[in-house]
Amino acid sequence: MTVIKTRLVCEIILILGLTQLICGHHVYNVGDYHNWNPHVDYKAWVAGKTFYPGDVLEFKFVEGLNVKQVTAKDFEACKAENAILEDHSGKTAIPLNKTGNYYFICSLYDYCHMGMKLNVTVN
Repeated sequence: MTVIKTRLVCEIILILGLTQLICGHHVYNVGDYHNWNPHVDYKAWVAGKTFYPGDVLEFKFVEGLNVKQVTAKDFEACKAENAILEDHSGKTAIPLNKTGNYYFICSLYDYCHMGMKLNVTVN
């Protein structure tokens, strides 16, 4: 009886694991426990992570900051006037719906030039 229960538990874990692998989406808290703020190295944060369509970036930040999705050109220049989307709410979830590069900046003060910018490549 114990062997059957153990096998059943292993099969359930395998099925759940494959389900997550095949159709599961990962929610990334940008900056981990530091969240979205000017004191995080976002190049280091994104290093080693693999993003796929369906994953979600969750930006959490204090009142007064913002997150703006911009083009590659505006990302390099830290310009937010033509933002694709923007949020000031303090918590926003952005789905990564397709492959390619996504660019995010904070447009307040000189935070973008100080490194408060994120480039995510979705495979």
